[in-house]
Order: sequence, then structure tokens, then C-alpha cells
Amino acid sequence: MTTKQFKRAARIILVGAPGVGKGTQAERLMLRYPQLSAVSSGDLLRNAVRNKTLLGMNNTFQLAESPLHRA
Repeated sequence: MTTKQFKRAARIILVGAPGVGKGTQAERLMLRYPQLSAVSSGDLLRNAVRNKTLLGMNNTFQLAESPLHRA
């Protein structure tokens, strides 16, 4: 696969239900466009819960009660 460069700054947001391939598509985009980076809000929140930060402690209950959250 050939890598390419953007002519201008790019902000790409991938939205979808859990498990539909947002992470996979992000990896593919980063391989093709090496100047991109990815941030997963789910990974950030899980890390905050694991490290018992204030954000993580405030959201532990909401995560446990959410019908969208999968362990």
C-alpha cells in the first residue's frame, strides 16, 4: 500500500456502534496516512477507570449501569 500525504490538516471522526470496525479503519487510515494519529474515547475512559482517576471514579457507576457498555 502506498502512503500519501494530506495537502491540508485533516480531522476525521469515526462514529459507530461497538464492534463495527472503527479501530480497524483508524489503523488502516494511519498506515496509509502516517501523519495521522488516533484517539479512542473508550480507551481513554477505560484507562481512567483502571487508574482510579477522578474522571474514572465519577464514571464507574455510569459504566456499570449503561446498557451500551460491554465488559
